[in-house]
Amino acid sequence: YYNSYPVLVLRDFELEDIQNLYDLLRPSGVILSGRRFSEDDLAYLQELSDSLRICFGLALPVGDQDMLREQLDLANDFVIKSKARGLFYTTDGGVPPDIPMETIHSMMDKISTGF
Repeated sequence: YYNSYPVLVLRDFELEDIQNLYDLLRPSGVILSGRRFSEDDLAYLQELSDSLRICFGLALPVGDQDMLREQLDLANDFVIKSKARGLFYTTDGGVPPDIPMETIHSMMDKISTGF
């Protein structure tokens, strides 16, 4: 009757268990919070996204500016290089009120331009 697209928010979830979770709950998307991704992780998520037709939220650690830059650079480079679809960026929790606006603007520029 209604079109609904459930998205699960998971914390510290093992990537290898996503297939089982999908088989059980059939979510439209999964946000993976509390993880720091490697390029291999992103490639695996891209394969799952293509085969299961779901999207994955890459939770960026906005509270740690060094880790934020590292993870954003890694994810953005992967998305640009592989023309990845089915991945989106989100925050790993609330945005700290004291985060410098320059950081937010820099992050938005990087995402929109790829540089």
